[in-house]
Amino acid sequence: TFRVIMNWYYIDESITSDDRRQGPFSKEDILELAERKIITEETLIWHTGLADWKLWKELKVEIEKEQANVIIQQTLEALIQEKKLQVKQNQFAGFWIRAFAYSIDICILTIIACITMILLHYSGLLDTAAISAFFSLSPEELQDNDKLLELFQARGMQLFLWLTSITQFLYFFLCNWKFDATPGKLLLKIKIIRADGTRLGLTGSLLRFFCASLSSFSFVYLYGLAYIVALVDPEKRTFHDWVAKTRVVYKNSEK
Repeated sequence: TFRVIMNWYYIDESITSDDRRQGPFSKEDILELAERKIITEETLIWHTGLADWKLWKELKVEIEKEQANVIIQQTLEALIQEKKLQVKQNQFAGFWIRAFAYSIDICILTIIACITMILLHYSGLLDTAAISAFFSLSPEELQDNDKLLELFQARGMQLFLWLTSITQFLYFFLCNWKFDATPGKLLLKIKIIRADGTRLGLTGSLLRFFCASLSSFSFVYLYGLAYIVALVDPEKRTFHDWVAKTRVVYKNSEK
């Protein structure tokens, strides 16, 4: 592309004879001369492309409008680029990577539950023999509600369930509050954000935990529909994402 060079001239009123035209100058030179009051409001100006001479006060208005348009255009381009970068950086995490992250979290929680069970057993607070007996039953016997009731009534079982529930709450709530992600999500470089792109915070983490607890019931009653919906949703949202107004996205790459 070829750039047109604009030459600027002005009429020096202090010259009373011969050619009073001064130039050529660049636009920046003309602006500097105006700043130094060498060019006044009534000075006649001409530049490449103009049909006739114009007063500086008229051209100055045009230049100011042109500069304002350039600033607006640059601002819009910057906003568009920023939006494109945000969309690129905040790509929604799909169903399968979230399922993998959740599996990692379940493994971690299972390890913690086993450690809790061992500690309760050696403290004499949990009847692990009753647990072993329950899981050694045949599939037909496991369908007997009385057997399940016996398990819940075993010594220390309610304490174990309470501790497991509290651990699960603290695990998801604190991790999401402090890091916007559980260890499983952190390992896979995904995180949770609000719909407006801000961090979850205290209230957002609490709300999402309780909404996720409701989603977990869908495994029993709705064949996991609360999670499967992420397969078809454009923003990969599960039921608890819809209710809590959250999104799971890939973490911004730091370079």
